[in-house]
Amino acid sequence: MDYLTELNVATTELAKGALEALRVAGRETHLVSEGLWVLVTRPAEEVRTAVVRTSPTEVVLAAASEAGYQDGKQKVELQLHLSDDGEARYNNGYRLPDPVIFVSEMDGTNLRQSWITRDLAVWALRGVARHLGEYEACKTGLIESFDVDYHLEGDLRDALDDDHGLFIGLGLHSLAKDITRATRVRERFAPAPKDQPLLLDRDRPWSPAEYTVPAGRVVEDVLDIPLDAVFTAVWDNPGREHVIDGSEGRGVSPLIRLLHTAHATADGDISTVAPDTERRRPRTAIWRPWAPTGVEDRALYAARYVIHTGTGPTLRELGGSRNQWGAIKVSKTADGRYRSSSVVIPKGTDGGYTGPLPGNPHRRIRWRSDGRRTTVELDVEINGEWVWLDYAVWLFDTVDDADVRKTAEELLRRNDLCWADIDGAEIKILDDRTPDRGAVEDPNPPLRRSRFLQWVRRLAKQSSQTDTSA
Repeated sequence: MDYLTELNVATTELAKGALEALRVAGRETHLVSEGLWVLVTRPAEEVRTAVVRTSPTEVVLAAASEAGYQDGKQKVELQLHLSDDGEARYNNGYRLPDPVIFVSEMDGTNLRQSWITRDLAVWALRGVARHLGEYEACKTGLIESFDVDYHLEGDLRDALDDDHGLFIGLGLHSLAKDITRATRVRERFAPAPKDQPLLLDRDRPWSPAEYTVPAGRVVEDVLDIPLDAVFTAVWDNPGREHVIDGSEGRGVSPLIRLLHTAHATADGDISTVAPDTERRRPRTAIWRPWAPTGVEDRALYAARYVIHTGTGPTLRELGGSRNQWGAIKVSKTADGRYRSSSVVIPKGTDGGYTGPLPGNPHRRIRWRSDGRRTTVELDVEINGEWVWLDYAVWLFDTVDDADVRKTAEELLRRNDLCWADIDGAEIKILDDRTPDRGAVEDPNPPLRRSRFLQWVRRLAKQSSQTDTSA
């Protein structure tokens, strides 16, 4: 519930005043006001919610409706950034991004983007939570209910007052469960798109599986990063062991670069900075676009890095080493050419990384039946060859879709993976009508993690021996 602290303790007086001001300020703000009322007043069955994990410590809570206000067709989506410490501002100067609302005309056309205050966003999402809680109370029988226009509504005729504290509590608890699922260590995180909805006009919410890391070369040691590089940090630690160096988690950072705090002179500490993609220069001296605490330490303890641009000397070539506080320290000068803060950001994502984390193999989940049994397979691709990593078998042909999905989730869980690790983030169905079905073979023993790693090392050794002999 730490993420939801603001929603849990918020008051509504200021928000209601601001909402009324929006209604009379002009046409554009009037649409925003109507959009917020859509979210607050529509029943839970007509409002979609989603939680998108954007970093180890932040999520975006999104709520959207395409039903409109008073049976209209207006589309609306609200996005609120939340942090695991329940705060929007920090002593170090970091500030969560402002809430964003996407609102269309009353007929559903001309979707546009606006920024609103956190008070308004929190007020609207508390309304969403209240309806979620009311729906939960009706479904579980906590209160009497009846059908109204194809949705459940609580019977509050015998209630002592209209304080919907029970509903808000149940709704926040439901959202908290969604956040818990999204923030499990094995679940991927990635920067969410800034200027587009996460729910509207989509069959499923945007997820880190859709984020494309620009192409580049992969290095596994921070000291192999050129001082002038633009790069992406990659984390791939499912947290099986106690982690104290900031490497826990699975996901990718935004585009970042190194910041030489001593302006390219000897004995300077290295930290990180986020380039401003519009101005081609850093916004601030300290990189804090996505993680409120421990940014520098976390970036410098990633599993690997994707170098997008940068051909200068590496931190290792400059005598780089990690000091007692976790920072990288260089002992040699880097010439004057690194004094400039300007940097070229790669345009587009053609040839980038989707599906697997950069440096990881491709994986897929397949569901097939031969008339005698049904098999769900988790496969991994190594050197162009697909090999069983894990599987489940039913000794009958007909299996419920929900059971297949649940089994696929279990295969991912016990292999420390998530849906973002699967190509297309979906299950591929193979049957007699599928051209590439191939022959259904008896399942071999699954290639468990230990065997998989042994196999990878053996292939690498064979490859090394081949290169040496050549």
